[in-house]
Amino acid sequence: MSAADQRTHDLPQDRPGRSSVIERVTLVLDAFANGPAVLLLEDISRASGLPRSTAFRIVAQLEKSGWLTKQAPGYALGPRAHTLHASADDAVTLRAVANQTLNELREATDGVVHLGALDGSDVVYLERLGAGTASAVPSSIGARVSVERTVLGLAILAAIEPERVDRMVAVAGRDRLHAQLGAIRRRHGVAATSAAHCALGIGSVAAPIVVRGRPVGALSVAVVGRPTVRLIQPLVVDAARRVSAELALRRENLGSRDLAQEA
Repeated sequence: MSAADQRTHDLPQDRPGRSSVIERVTLVLDAFANGPAVLLLEDISRASGLPRSTAFRIVAQLEKSGWLTKQAPGYALGPRAHTLHASADDAVTLRAVANQTLNELREATDGVVHLGALDGSDVVYLERLGAGTASAVPSSIGARVSVERTVLGLAILAAIEPERVDRMVAVAGRDRLHAQLGAIRRRHGVAATSAAHCALGIGSVAAPIVVRGRPVGALSVAVVGRPTVRLIQPLVVDAARRVSAELALRRENLGSRDLAQEA
């Protein structure tokens, strides 16, 4: 039995519902991950182990939603799939570059260190490091929070043009948001909340990671039970600058390598 036949055999054939649909969609997308860039419908059916009619219905829905695109005489991955792949690659690179600096920042501050990136109007937590009172800080890797509700997001927004912020974030208190972002810009991009103004007694400081004038993420430190965060602010700013510089250097090196290969 082939791998595709085995996967199809393992599916709940007689149980319709959301899980079976997701499994069949996964089989179709796996056909592109493991095969040529452009596949005929017959290729998709054979690789996924699905009947041609079932494969056609799934392909039609994936094309309609942008996950696949028609490329005569077959199909290829669409813009949504490529955007997701690029975002995933960026997140992996950012985590790899920031890893050592984040660990040093955790040791220096004894707080909970976060690394986040913008995804639409949300901030996604890419990394979380902490010890001691870390359990008191309600955050987790992979969590998504509306960008205006966290210091990570505010630090990123403050590094973006106000007009673009208006297009990205639809909030009722837009004037208040812009006032917050203006104050952050006057602090050279540092977003902070005091433990005294947090119900959980958590103070946080965040600074953006900026490459070529564009924010690619932010890092923050959260501390519990301290009346001020001024002591950790210089450490956070320095860490963000170091990550920004290392990320810029890596991108320059990759660009130079690509040019050398083309030559």
